[in-house]
Amino acid sequence: MQERMRQRFRALLVAVVALVLSFSLFRPTGTLLAVLVRRHWPQAWFSGLIVWYFDFFAVGLSITVAVFAALSTLRRQQRPE
Repeated sequence: MQERMRQRFRALLVAVVALVLSFSLFRPTGTLLAVLVRRHWPQAWFSGLIVWYFDFFAVGLSITVAVFAALSTLRRQQRPE
């Protein structure tokens, strides 16, 4: 029971670290893309909220990376030696 709980805690820690690091990587990229799209189409209907859209996309992508990192950590720890 203790070993399983330790594995889950380690996977949760990996997920949180992956979430923070990937979001800090994806957010500036999304902001830069939003600025480029806004310069290309200044009168588009989505021009005012384009930064928010790219931020939401970065959050979704970061969550996906974190879940994948946690699941791969759990699988690697549960592999028989």
